[in-house]
Amino acid sequence: MLIRRPNRREAINLTAAGVAAGLTMAHVPKAPAYVRLRRVWDEQQGSGSIIGLARGHSEDQLKALEQRYRISLPSDFRDYLRVDAVVDDNDWNWDCWGTYWWPLTRLRNIVEEFPKEAPHLVVAPVAQSTLFFCDWLVWCGAWAISCGDGPERGKIWCYWSETPCIVAADFSEFIDKYVENYGLVVP
Repeated sequence: MLIRRPNRREAINLTAAGVAAGLTMAHVPKAPAYVRLRRVWDEQQGSGSIIGLARGHSEDQLKALEQRYRISLPSDFRDYLRVDAVVDDNDWNWDCWGTYWWPLTRLRNIVEEFPKEAPHLVVAPVAQSTLFFCDWLVWCGAWAISCGDGPERGKIWCYWSETPCIVAADFSEFIDKYVENYGLVVP
């Protein structure tokens, strides 16, 4: 049986019928963060993005990262690293907005990324357990995820100005904001 795609008028009528029946997008399961990000990367192909070889990392590699920093990766960030993170530190990791997505081998905590500077007072309590995972235009700004066990766990920090700030409650919210308008994740 051949299924025909509805035309515009039929789609409007179907949408109106769904609204009248009380259906909303809340009934549709949301794709994981890494899937939403991959969709954007795929759409950007040919328009400035050169990310295309993301494959993710093994569970052993993720455990080694956790042991190295004495952390536990938040589940949504772990899923991204496991399934669809970039794997090589090369020129293929840029998206068309100028963000360079770091492979596992490039991830660093705040203390390691800035070895000669004391962490800013705002992030000092979580500096050891917060990992940078991408930067914008060769470190004009960057984002890091808190992987400790405290109240900041999972939150995304933005290093864009003199004072770092939290821009998302978790990696999934960060991706939602980033793919909608990356300006939502900068101060």
